[in-house]
Amino acid sequence: MKHSGAGSRTEGVEPFTQDSLEALQVHGIECCRPGAMRLILMRSTLTADLRRAVATSKSSGCATKASSAQFLAMPALIKLFVTSARFRSRPIVGRLNRFLASARLRRRLAKETRPLRVEVGAGNRHHLDGWICTDVEWNCKYYLDITKPWPIEPGAVQYVYGDNVIEHLTLTRGRTMLQYARAAMAAGGTIRLATPDLGRIATLYLQGPQKEVERLMSWHRRYDRLAEHPGDLLRIAFTYWGHHAGYLYDLPTLKAELERAGFANVRTCSTSRSTDPVLRGLESRTDEETDIQLVVEATASMPPTDRKD
Repeated sequence: MKHSGAGSRTEGVEPFTQDSLEALQVHGIECCRPGAMRLILMRSTLTADLRRAVATSKSSGCATKASSAQFLAMPALIKLFVTSARFRSRPIVGRLNRFLASARLRRRLAKETRPLRVEVGAGNRHHLDGWICTDVEWNCKYYLDITKPWPIEPGAVQYVYGDNVIEHLTLTRGRTMLQYARAAMAAGGTIRLATPDLGRIATLYLQGPQKEVERLMSWHRRYDRLAEHPGDLLRIAFTYWGHHAGYLYDLPTLKAELERAGFANVRTCSTSRSTDPVLRGLESRTDEETDIQLVVEATASMPPTDRKD
């Protein structure tokens, strides 16, 4: 989930173009931050355009036009400089914010009424009524590394929710996250996870129906993902959004891992729906994306395991 991209121009190498971006996507390199990819394209495109404008003006024998081309390019170059500086400052800001957001989380936990509702991997959602929305992003409000012991006393949490989080972790780190979540939860508490459904995606690839396959491929193409053949459904699932560094689940696998961590009564749910009013309306997905989402709930009814392997 924490990927970045950087681009540079070497002698004899053409700058990135939109075609270059599509070529990178073919090989699964789209998983780097879209903002960083845009920075690569912006830097190379502006440099190439400015070089072309100056060369054209000089070849026509008009130095004034060359100076004008440089002047007219200044706003774009200033924007590039600011954008580049913002990306370079993120590691520094992130380290500072980790300290501040961790302290902010401890203060919130100290005054929050038990039992707690904790959202993990909340991303840009900093507020959800009744929930503590945590993440590890550089600008998160409440910092919680879910693969390390949670700063919460055992049994204090009633609900844990994670929307498209667990697939960004390796199998080992995913197991660790589930174990720490269970340790923080009260018996009878509920965990709800939404994640790409590997079983559903594989079934679509192998069996169709073709109408659903085309519908999903069309959705991918709307977001500039290369989807020309049914096999691209699998390729995209495994290589985009940083999934190559994590682990994808089908229902039997996720059920086994939840039970291994001390959960029981694993059941599937429709997106944004639940028999528990607290867990309704949490996901926000397009119609096409709900077709390949696996949403499960499980009950913390078994004693938490001490295994960390």
